[in-house]
Amino acid sequence: MRKKIILLGLWIGSLVLISFYGGKISYGIFFALTLIPVVSLIYLVISVATFRIYQEIGSRTVVAGKRTDYYFKIKNTAPFVYSGIRVELFSDFFTVDDVPNNIEYELLPNEEIRFNTKLICKYRGQYDVGVSRVIFTDVFRIFRWKYKLMSTVCAIVNPNYVELNSLASVNRILALQANAQKKGYEFPDAIVRDYVPGDSIRHIHWKSTAKTGELKVRNFYDEDTKKIKLFFETKRFSSDSAVFLPMEDRLLSVMLSVLAFFAYHGIAIDVTYDEFTRHSVTEIVDPKSFESFYTEICELSFHSAIDIEHSREAFLEECFTISPQIVFFVTQDLSPELIAKTEQLMTMGSFIVIYYISDDVESIPSNAVNNERRQIIQVRSTDDLEEVLG
Repeated sequence: MRKKIILLGLWIGSLVLISFYGGKISYGIFFALTLIPVVSLIYLVISVATFRIYQEIGSRTVVAGKRTDYYFKIKNTAPFVYSGIRVELFSDFFTVDDVPNNIEYELLPNEEIRFNTKLICKYRGQYDVGVSRVIFTDVFRIFRWKYKLMSTVCAIVNPNYVELNSLASVNRILALQANAQKKGYEFPDAIVRDYVPGDSIRHIHWKSTAKTGELKVRNFYDEDTKKIKLFFETKRFSSDSAVFLPMEDRLLSVMLSVLAFFAYHGIAIDVTYDEFTRHSVTEIVDPKSFESFYTEICELSFHSAIDIEHSREAFLEECFTISPQIVFFVTQDLSPELIAKTEQLMTMGSFIVIYYISDDVESIPSNAVNNERRQIIQVRSTDDLEEVLG
């Protein structure tokens, strides 16, 4: 803007010279100053028309947080030098290694610059990555042309999860033990856990109690009764991708990390969620069933039209019928109504674990209090999942 003002001032000054003095010099200065912006615009038009950029990612389908190959190349096909070329990347949904942003490049005729690097997508979803536009500056640095690329690179980003050796939320609920590899059986007759007030005296495991000096109770795993259930919500709470992408990605990462923990420990868990058109329930029993479920989740879409209260109510009614041992909720909406419903489940003997996906501490309702049978764990978009979950 400063250079434009200076040029305009000089051009007006040349008009004054012509008006008062005339002569070849005055007219020469006037025409030179008049031609500068014209030449600059012609330069920019030719630069945009002859400029070439190529970019590509190693795979269109990637996993959030995992590096994938990425390259882009800029080339000058004009017969003159490009004096000021800058490339701008898309939003903060990804990072690129070793590519300086907002650096101006100068290209000789037929010269090209190629960057071979790695790209990391931060969040699950589908969005454009790489270079979004190219900024051209003329030789006299008066004008700037921001050229948005017509052809961009769109990445399909699958959710990521962490493989946990332990799950902090259930360490005091279940005493998960390594099964003895003895001939004739695979599993012990009972897995024990710490006694919690409210447990039946009939379930006390006296042998383990005598051995450890602490009350232990049997933890039965009945094939016909679903002992562990998980419910996660698929409602979209914002229309701004910068808001909903990080939180939805974190919600799926938490859910998948919990499921993977149980699957790789050989403990069955039911997972329930609502898609836009149907209510889905899947049993995860082993790594194979978890991998199959992961494939389904990669196609899952969140929708703002989903009735979150209706979804919860249907899930809770089932829990009230079978009284699961542990009930997990993974949610972005920690309502007082949900907390009240979990109180009823607790009186029926269930343990409750709520993973609240939110960066807002003040949104936690006053009745959301942890106790011996309920844990509420807030997970922020920037938290390290291994530290929070494990």
